[in-house]
Amino acid sequence: METQRITATLNPELKQKYQEIEELQILKENLKKFKLDANLKPIKQEKVLKLCEKIKDADSNRTTKKKYESVLKEIREYDLSKYLQEIANTIIDCQLHQSNIKFFVELCIVLNNYNEFKNILQQTAIKHGQQLLEKKGGNYENEDKRAQKRKNLLRLFGELHKPVFQQKELEEILKLLLPHGTLDQLLINIQVMTNFMNHFGFQYFGKHKYETRQDFLINPDLQNIFIDTEYKTLEDALTQYIKEIESTLTNLYKDIHKLAENQTDPSVNQKIKEMKEQFIRLKDNYRIIKDCMGEYDPSNPENENENEILNLNIRDFQSSSFDDTDCFLLEERKLYCQFITINNPPDPNQIVVQQNQKQKDCSSIEIADQMALEFVNTKQNRKKLLEEMQNFKQNYTIVIPYQCRLFATLCKHYKEFEEEIIKSFFEQYKQIKPNDHLERKQRYLRYLCELTKFKILKQDIILDILAQLLEDLVSYNVEMIALILNNCGRFLKYSGESYKKFEYLLTQLDKQRKLKPLAQKEESTLTQALLSFDRQVKPKKEKSEIQKFIKFIIFDQLDDFNNAFETMERLPLSDQECKKYLIKQLFKISIKGRYSTLSIVACLLATLKDKYPDITGQVVDSLLDDIICGLEDNNINKRQRRITIIKMIGELYAYQIIDQELLFKLLYLIIEYGHASDISQAEQDLIDPPEDSFRINQVIGLVESVREYHKQLKTDLLKFLVYFQRYVLSKRYLPQIVEFSLLDLYEMVDPRLTKIRTIHQAEQIYQSNNIEDALSRLPDQTVQLQGIDKKLIEDQKEVEISNKLEQELEQQFQQQLKESQIETQLKQPNVKQKSKNIVMIKGAGDVKVITKVEISNNNKKSTQVPNQYVGFQQ
Repeated sequence: METQRITATLNPELKQKYQEIEELQILKENLKKFKLDANLKPIKQEKVLKLCEKIKDADSNRTTKKKYESVLKEIREYDLSKYLQEIANTIIDCQLHQSNIKFFVELCIVLNNYNEFKNILQQTAIKHGQQLLEKKGGNYENEDKRAQKRKNLLRLFGELHKPVFQQKELEEILKLLLPHGTLDQLLINIQVMTNFMNHFGFQYFGKHKYETRQDFLINPDLQNIFIDTEYKTLEDALTQYIKEIESTLTNLYKDIHKLAENQTDPSVNQKIKEMKEQFIRLKDNYRIIKDCMGEYDPSNPENENENEILNLNIRDFQSSSFDDTDCFLLEERKLYCQFITINNPPDPNQIVVQQNQKQKDCSSIEIADQMALEFVNTKQNRKKLLEEMQNFKQNYTIVIPYQCRLFATLCKHYKEFEEEIIKSFFEQYKQIKPNDHLERKQRYLRYLCELTKFKILKQDIILDILAQLLEDLVSYNVEMIALILNNCGRFLKYSGESYKKFEYLLTQLDKQRKLKPLAQKEESTLTQALLSFDRQVKPKKEKSEIQKFIKFIIFDQLDDFNNAFETMERLPLSDQECKKYLIKQLFKISIKGRYSTLSIVACLLATLKDKYPDITGQVVDSLLDDIICGLEDNNINKRQRRITIIKMIGELYAYQIIDQELLFKLLYLIIEYGHASDISQAEQDLIDPPEDSFRINQVIGLVESVREYHKQLKTDLLKFLVYFQRYVLSKRYLPQIVEFSLLDLYEMVDPRLTKIRTIHQAEQIYQSNNIEDALSRLPDQTVQLQGIDKKLIEDQKEVEISNKLEQELEQQFQQQLKESQIETQLKQPNVKQKSKNIVMIKGAGDVKVITKVEISNNNKKSTQVPNQYVGFQQ
């Protein structure tokens, strides 16, 4: 229990990172002493099948802790000795992930109390592994899924090493799941091996990854979590596998080098490209494995140079398939690719060292190059230059690319300067805590990004930084990720060395965003950063003169219809490119134009229909496709566009471009789409939610746009509106503005439609032969549309009650007044007169002022009581 106190003393980031490792170790220690009860209950086969189904459900991310506990409780209570094979098959078939690994470890350790379970589980895993290698796994049709399954098996057996399995059993599984074979097999196997080393590298080599070593510097007590150093038993077997990877990498490097020297045939270039991709994948995974063995330090370039394999660089024979210029835009190539040469450097032995004032404002390529020519190379000057550049206007980041150009030019001629730059900026970045000085840390990260683009810093370092940031998407990490993507995302994507790993990290980022939804601000920041380097890939195509002219006619000159049509007739529409662009622009104005221009566009399409029917047909088809896509997506942001298209369809009917049959097919499609009988109710609610009334707005818009032709469409339109009323009544709620629009529509077409009160009533009328007679037989009661009529009735009742109350009060007031007059006339000297209260009401409607008048024998008092009724006192 001592280890439980270790993570309690850590900061929140380290605690979240290492708490699961600590809890898993404590669980294994506690389960060592566990033994099954001697009096176990017998179990039926049906119960076993249900138990296996519960275990299968445990591989879901949504499974709760209570479900895990219920399964483990049943395992401890019942005698499962006859059904161990079924349970072993279920365990091997399940998918392991971080949330359920503790459950499966505890399950296997508890079942290991049965003597036969270990052998059964091992034989089942071997049989399953052979099927995976022979590509006979039924649920694993492609190589990636089979590799993922092998990762799961190795992870399970690695966690069960010592509690269940010994060294021999684990070595047998390793040899089975990591076979030696062709290069393609090795590319798959090394991913399995990398995953295994990430989890168990310390146990089998006794050394930590670079990332973990950095965490130890923050908190030395963290080392007490990793207490199992006795597991260093598989080092020989793993070392032999790693040597095979090294020999494959060396041979592949030599083969690429030979082909690159004699490349003449285009097919050879394609082969070189494929071999380079294989080399990059192998080297990236090999570097991760060496990191898990504690033999890689990205902050120390000299350490990597000692390893011959890691020192192999694909750029030694870079071909045109990954040209450096592809990594930069045209305007950036001069900055990053074209350097000056220092032919006559200043003499470092001169006594007077020139202090160049331009370094205070290194804001252009020319100034940076001039500073490089005038720089005197001494250790003191190099140190002073680095300090002045770092401290110059720390919020002024626009000069960073030009400063790094100066560094790159000097590093090209003075090799000793490169190590000093890397050490200075990388150490400063590591030392700054983002919680305290986020802006300062971002500034140094910007330096590292620029140094990567100038090839002073190795791409692996910036990729490692990106991988570390992806582990926890807190707000400041999101800003740092966005900074990397904005500043060197394009370079990493189109660079021959890093593009594979960069793509992998981008997929990891997508997974993290799905698992942990971000705040709106952080989500938009990441989205813009991801689009920043993709947008720049495809430069805008320059429009030809004829295309500019077509756009000018349609968007600027269409108000003058005659002139626009005459001009359009003179266009070279025999050219397919010209015709395609015209169709594109006509469709664009149909979905984005003003309502006033839609009739002109429809008239233009009707005029073109006789001579160029394909132009009109393609525009109409595009509009109909857009309507169907809108019904599928139901995107709120595109609703204005969908209403515009509906208005355009009405104009097309008015100009006889579409006929009556197509018009009504579209009307029925709008309310029927997604409500077919073979679609479940849950899917129907997703396509057309019961609270969504936008389809009603579409129907109203389309029917109103053809209002001039209602008499011609009377029979078909009336039948459709009866069917439409059935759809309206199926909605749970309608906004008042939609209800009023419906009443206006029914008043325009046929007021009797408001009498349909139920869905059953609408279906009967729709199926009748004569809809006119069916509507006329309806009782004279209007439909209560969701709340409008209820509100009117309530208002009327309130008015009647208030009027009745006013009349009663007026009568009582008059009676009291008469009585008071009589009493004043009949005054008697020895009798005290009682005071009386009377009420007077002034005003009308909702605003009433009630005056209470107290009459006594000496004086009169009057008080006003707003909005309250006062009783009478005799």
